[in-house]
Amino acid sequence: MTSAEPDPVALSARRPRVGIDVRQYYRPMPRGMGQYIRRLIEGYALACNDLEFVLYHEREAPSGRPPLPGRFREERLRMKGARFELWERLRLPFALRAHGIDLYHGTGNTLPPRQPCATVVTLHDTLVLEGEGEDHHARYVRRSMPAALRRARRILTDSFASARDIERVLGYPAERIRVVPLGVDEDFSPRAEAGDEDVLARFGLVPDQYLFALGASGERKNSAGLLEALKLLKPSVPRTLIAGFQPSALEEFRSRVAAAGLEREVAVEGYLDDREVRALYRHAAGYVFASKREGFGLPVVEAMASGTAVLCADRSSMPEIAGGAALYFDPGDPRSIAEVVRRLLGSTSLRRELAREGLARAKNFRWERTARETLRIYREVLGELGCPGVDPI
Repeated sequence: MTSAEPDPVALSARRPRVGIDVRQYYRPMPRGMGQYIRRLIEGYALACNDLEFVLYHEREAPSGRPPLPGRFREERLRMKGARFELWERLRLPFALRAHGIDLYHGTGNTLPPRQPCATVVTLHDTLVLEGEGEDHHARYVRRSMPAALRRARRILTDSFASARDIERVLGYPAERIRVVPLGVDEDFSPRAEAGDEDVLARFGLVPDQYLFALGASGERKNSAGLLEALKLLKPSVPRTLIAGFQPSALEEFRSRVAAAGLEREVAVEGYLDDREVRALYRHAAGYVFASKREGFGLPVVEAMASGTAVLCADRSSMPEIAGGAALYFDPGDPRSIAEVVRRLLGSTSLRRELAREGLARAKNFRWERTARETLRIYREVLGELGCPGVDPI
């Protein structure tokens, strides 16, 4: 028996113990990864009685987190994790051994370089491994993660497109990669909420007469490509709201809009709260996802669940996620984007058809399924390790 495998004799007296990195969930304003972790934990609380869970975090537990059953335990490890990722490199491995963890789940693309137990990891995409980003975290990932990730018993990812990237970039065996699609919150729906009119009024928008896009800086997110496409639609540029920019990038992109002569037609905003985003999805004539490459592209599913027609790139994971419920364009060609926008806005019947097909498509993406399939992978690995008391897969 290796040091990374549990002792079956010791295990016979208790349920197998799974450690989970919940740092992103416990951030003050959790974003995509944090919501993913939250939904896993909620699913496990409802559907799993044969495992114990230890939730590892660095900050205080969020005040709005619902109470957890007794088989869940929270462990706050008080070491700052930003500089050189010391939390994951030094503090976490010691805790995993001390707490008798049988299987550890790294939920945010990383694992401890030293692994005192069996591990699985959620690798949403390989973008940082391939060179995206220049901050200290990106450098840490490129330096330390390839070897650490290859030691994982399983790599979970969001799409078959990402699975192919993982196999190519890491040389990781395809038979140990598991595709587990993400889900969409029930709050994303075509049903209007109180306050929707106020949200649209704030941005000067009229229902079904604007395009919505969530943008960001960086070549991959392709907000500049979308702007070039809108320029090509002059003099009939649709009213468009592009939101989600970091504060450091917001003014720079507004300057680009001004240089393009589109201040009257294109509004640019920073981060919006969930209620605002839901209102903007559901009342838009179309949602434009200009990104050139994504591990999953959750906004595509959120827009479909909101009853909104989707326009997105014809590559990476997007066709896999949207299927026949979207209009596709070449993200590297502004003329292609402009033509698809023109086609959508020129046909009310097309918008309605895409909205109807998108609603049906979005039903395939449920967080209950994400949690259930992730639990199945835990049990698969624990069974290989000889852990008793695990429910059948």
